Amino acid sequence: MAHLLFARDFDAEIDEERRLAACVAPVHGPDELAAAVEAARQEGLAQGRAQGLEEGRAEMRAALEARRADALEQLLPEIAALVADRAAYRQGLEAEMVAYVRDVSERVLPEIVHALGRRRLDAEIARIVRRAVGSPTLEIHLSPLVADTFPDTFADILAAGGDHQGPAIRVVPDAALEPSEVRASWCNGRSRHSFPALCRSILALVADAASAPPPEAGTGPEDA
Repeated sequence: MAHLLFARDFDAEIDEERRLAACVAPVHGPDELAAAVEAARQEGLAQGRAQGLEEGRAEMRAALEARRADALEQLLPEIAALVADRAAYRQGLEAEMVAYVRDVSERVLPEIVHALGRRRLDAEIARIVRRAVGSPTLEIHLSPLVADTFPDTFADILAAGGDHQGPAIRVVPDAALEPSEVRASWCNGRSRHSFPALCRSILALVADAASAPPPEAGTGPEDA
């Protein structure tokens, strides 16, 4: 008996009793339990509100996207019609402008030929004389209306050529030429100038542009 009594480890027993006492569940009063329940309820409400708010925002975003898609789908035909109307309006303006240029050209170009034709002819003959420097002869074909008056301006034209000796010039009246046209030939060279033909080519280009069909939709420079 004495052996068993003195073999006990009181320190270990005390530590074990303390450990067991620490493991015993604490006892809360009614107020503490109510406070804990209320805290848990408030936390749950806060989490629920946050989750509900996020879900509401997601639903609102989805609804807005759906409404935007529906509105765009309804507006697409109207937008396409506006684009088509704009293209047609632009084509109409272009056609009016081209027609206006054609009308003006038909009236103005003959007047330009009449007003500037002789000046352009004299300038071209002066250029021919300069090109024919060094050639013994120079044959110039002119309209009979101009050939008769050529000797009166021959000195000035020859001086513009920069060579007062110059080639021997022979003026040939040519009924096939208009008053603003000239054909010339010299040693190793020839030239032809027609101011009326130049004006007619300009008028033809304008007339072709006026009579050309409008481009199809979607093939203009802005749609490339």
